[in-house]
Amino acid sequence: MLPQLAEPIGKLRSMLDEAAPVTHELRKVMPVLYPALGGEGTRHYLLIFQNNAEERASGGNPAAQAMLVVKDGRISLGRQADSGDYPHPYRRAPLSWDGDWARIFGPHTATYLTNITFTPDFPETAMMARAMWRDVYGGKVDGVISFDPVALSYLLRATGPVRLATGEQLTADDAVQYLLSGVYARYTDPREQDAVFASAAQSVFTAVTSGQGDPKAYLQQLAPMLADQRLKAWSARKDEEALLLTSPAGNMLPPDNTDATTFGVYNDDDATSKMSYYMDATVHVEARTCAPTPTFTVSTRVTDTLQPSQVAGLTRYVLANQGGIPPGGDRQRVLVYGPVGAELVRATVDGERVRFGTNENWRLNTVADATGMDDHRPAVRGVLHGRPVADISVTMGAGEHADVSAVFSGGTDLSSKLAVSHTPKVRDVPVSITRTACD
Repeated sequence: MLPQLAEPIGKLRSMLDEAAPVTHELRKVMPVLYPALGGEGTRHYLLIFQNNAEERASGGNPAAQAMLVVKDGRISLGRQADSGDYPHPYRRAPLSWDGDWARIFGPHTATYLTNITFTPDFPETAMMARAMWRDVYGGKVDGVISFDPVALSYLLRATGPVRLATGEQLTADDAVQYLLSGVYARYTDPREQDAVFASAAQSVFTAVTSGQGDPKAYLQQLAPMLADQRLKAWSARKDEEALLLTSPAGNMLPPDNTDATTFGVYNDDDATSKMSYYMDATVHVEARTCAPTPTFTVSTRVTDTLQPSQVAGLTRYVLANQGGIPPGGDRQRVLVYGPVGAELVRATVDGERVRFGTNENWRLNTVADATGMDDHRPAVRGVLHGRPVADISVTMGAGEHADVSAVFSGGTDLSSKLAVSHTPKVRDVPVSITRTACD
């Protein structure tokens, strides 16, 4: 090899080695990459920016949106919008779902833009987002892409700092704290907050599309985005969507237990607040697979890390805006999904057995003493995409925590590999799995 080529080829090999895990996923979608990038005509992709400070199962409140226009591989930023541009609520949901969906998620999920991420099923979320955008603005929506401020901070590791329209500088180290907490302390008008979010999106978009930063760094940041389930994508074209569903970006839960017996643990803010910035969680799965019918206990602890002494320093906009919640506290709906084909045996909250109601909408609930009914938030259960689901309301004060546990039995074609999917939160969610030893 010529000496002049040895060094650059060595660098290329190193870059490819580091990029291998990500490019393995990219190769899956290579057959549709050319048309998806506008090679056969302009594409329009709706970008939803999920705000983790107001948690939803798949990340957060998707109030900030933008249209990405792709033609011949070139990306431009089109119209930007926020939740104030949509009906609040829709008098009739643009899309509806069959089975247990309505009784678990309630009518508010499909009639408010801000709630379409209450479900961890990203294709459902994407189709609702597309229907609502077309209802208000019309035009083409070829796909939906989801992103959050933590993923944005990963991008900033590649681009370096960017400057906002306010003159402030956003870096990888401070982006999450600023966008999910600092903005609400500095700007009390929601429209001003939305303007800051739009400026952040515009600034980072400009940095990425102008080639700011090292391409190798971009590839390095794709891996944690996918691993954390912070980057999701859906296509309106069946062939492209089929390929996306083979990737971690396609959906949060797999359609079966073939590759892994996967459990889902998700958090939905139910306080109309930005308190999720202070909410941490842990997840533990205990598997007893020696018996003819295996059982799995899925436990999660939700902790309000805000201390009572800090409550006075928060704005009204951040604190809970629903009744029955102590100052500095929060109320969440905790969703626990079992394996495909399993049954939900029982569930507990802080050691007390859950009594399930008949509908998430308390007016339609027919079980008077259902768990959570005192707060008009009855616990409900059902089956979604073949998985048993427990939906349980918990309320806690500043510095307090709540423990939720669900026991599942059986499953279809269970894999020996166990995995957990959970809400991408502000901070990491520790996950542990133990197996009961066979005698």
